[in-house]
Amino acid sequence: MHRSPSFHPARLWLLPALLLALAGCRREEPPPPPAAAATLAPLPETFRGEWRGLLPCADCEAIEIELALERNDALARFVLLERYRGGPAPGEYRSEGGWRESACELQGEAGLCIELDGPGLRWFRHADGTLAAIDAGGRPLDADGARLQRL
Repeated sequence: MHRSPSFHPARLWLLPALLLALAGCRREEPPPPPAAAATLAPLPETFRGEWRGLLPCADCEAIEIELALERNDALARFVLLERYRGGPAPGEYRSEGGWRESACELQGEAGLCIELDGPGLRWFRHADGTLAAIDAGGRPLDADGARLQRL
């Protein structure tokens, strides 16, 4: 014969103890998205800038980069020239399109990134005006820290 458990007054302390234990447990909140560095203001609504530099290349000597950004109010355009030096496919490649600036992070440093439509490149903008190519996860594409210099 099956017998159901009977109510026992001594078990009343279990409920408050359980509620107190659960109240002490907190779920960790995810960190907020990176905020732009306080010392780095977004580029102005009317803007023109040029950068140049060398980036490493896996199968060539280097990639010479020239990047021009222009923005007139809502219209933001870029011209990117990539010259591959040496290797199996030396040559020059040009791409154009729109760009935008957004908050991002490079190895824990909050800042602003310039994102190029089309080629899908992201450039972390340092406070000194240089640009570093980064991937979608905020890691530098060049482990040695190559940067484009502003002209």
